[in-house]
Amino acid sequence: MKYLLSLALVGLVSACSTVSEPRYSLVGYDNSSQWMVTEDRSCKVNRFYVGQAQSVNWTGPCFDGFAIGKGRLDVINQQGDGYYAYACLQPDHWRSECLMGGGGRGH
Repeated sequence: MKYLLSLALVGLVSACSTVSEPRYSLVGYDNSSQWMVTEDRSCKVNRFYVGQAQSVNWTGPCFDGFAIGKGRLDVINQQGDGYYAYACLQPDHWRSECLMGGGGRGH
């Protein structure tokens, strides 16, 4: 039984270590690899929302160079396909119009 648990743990660790997609965080403000700069306004969009996109544009607020709050996010992915979403970015930021979990701040 101990051998089977050890084997299962090794298999799990091996499977997790082969993931090639980077992990992004909502709160990596000081880590430049976490951000992608928009083409339209030089506003930084967190890669948590766009992954390895080729390009992004943001219509919402840009506070201190960061896309924060409600707006439209236009994305061109690595395959060249475009899509857009109305979103609230960086809900953890004190200037964001929304809260994590979908609630609003009421201002």
